[in-house]
Amino acid sequence: MIFVGRMLKYGPMEGLLVSKLMAALLVAAALKFRRPRLVVFLNYWFAVVASWNLTMILITVPRLHG
Repeated sequence: MIFVGRMLKYGPMEGLLVSKLMAALLVAAALKFRRPRLVVFLNYWFAVVASWNLTMILITVPRLHG
């Protein structure tokens, strides 16, 4: 989550694209080296990151409107 936060200093769209590209490269490398357990771990990790992002959005939006 710190990685994505640092990428966001370049802009929200750029940070998102870079983080997604890194995720795709990690999964591709795991598949190439036949590490299916790593792919499963990465899926869970990305689910945690997505949940964190959603939580931050849900916490931040009410503050902006209230």
